Amino acid sequence: MILGLPAHPLVVHGAVVGIPLAALGTICYVLRPAWQDRIVWPVLVTVACAWFFAIMAGSTGETLEHALKESHFIEEHAKWADRLGIAMHALGTSAVVMLVVDLWRRSRGDAVPRSAVALRAILAPIAVVAAIAALGLVGIVGHLGAKAAWHDSPGASASMRAEN
Repeated sequence: MILGLPAHPLVVHGAVVGIPLAALGTICYVLRPAWQDRIVWPVLVTVACAWFFAIMAGSTGETLEHALKESHFIEEHAKWADRLGIAMHALGTSAVVMLVVDLWRRSRGDAVPRSAVALRAILAPIAVVAAIAALGLVGIVGHLGAKAAWHDSPGASASMRAEN
């Protein structure tokens, strides 16, 4: 609870904003090598923050799910949110390690082990695929969360209630 309100609807806004920014930043970082020197730190910070908010949204969502009555919409939202959590762990891990290796290479030059450079080469495409997955999943999870929140409310339209 935050100021008497369930934490999930408040925390989730950090994920809704942060995940697309982190995903797009990661994709730009990998696909635009000329930008890498300028955006390495903003992308690293954005990925770390988005990863944090994704974890917090998942944790507070689990707590809220157990406090609410069962609903098809809540179950669907939770199922897709679990998938988003997996994508965010893949994005967070791969992007952070890739970015740290790049920062290490910039500061140490040839003193970086070849295994770190090889790891970075493997993680770059994983980060891009995870970013694309996270972009799609955040939209699905957000839509299902809105349906779960608003379906049975007095303000929900009759057509929305008819959808199930």
